[in-house]
Amino acid sequence: MLISYSPLHNQNLTVRKVKRVWMDVFATPEFSKRHPFTTPEELALYPFILLSSMTDYSYNNVLGFIHVEAAEIEIVTVSGELSFDNIYTAINCCRNGMGYLLTSQLLLKNTMGIISTLPSEWEGFIDCYIIYRNRKNLPLCVQRLLDYIIELMTEGWRPNK
Repeated sequence: MLISYSPLHNQNLTVRKVKRVWMDVFATPEFSKRHPFTTPEELALYPFILLSSMTDYSYNNVLGFIHVEAAEIEIVTVSGELSFDNIYTAINCCRNGMGYLLTSQLLLKNTMGIISTLPSEWEGFIDCYIIYRNRKNLPLCVQRLLDYIIELMTEGWRPNK
């Protein structure tokens, strides 16, 4: 079993979306003041701190946003010169004013120096997938564990804005 936010395209495996993880866009107050935006589309104009696991091999990340009231989904491609595989390194670069960063508020509980910059009518998200071999090829105990993990993951945490 693999839990990932990038779906694999292997026809021998089953890929199931199990969770939408709610995210926010963060930056230092100074960076946000120099690079203001009011809609997610405008984020494509400014430098982003990228997560290499979400990179499409051309220093871009594709991010999802949903309008809270209208339930419209916007997909935005952002770019940047900094790409990290470690979220904590990315957070430190964000704290140093090096770009916007899409991450979960849970990861920033005790982080000083950066603020949420996404307008309140928008929420960012990434989808999480569970990837596994065909159920009939799994032992019964693994099938039950898989069912339990899927059940746990479909119950969600959603930030209060």
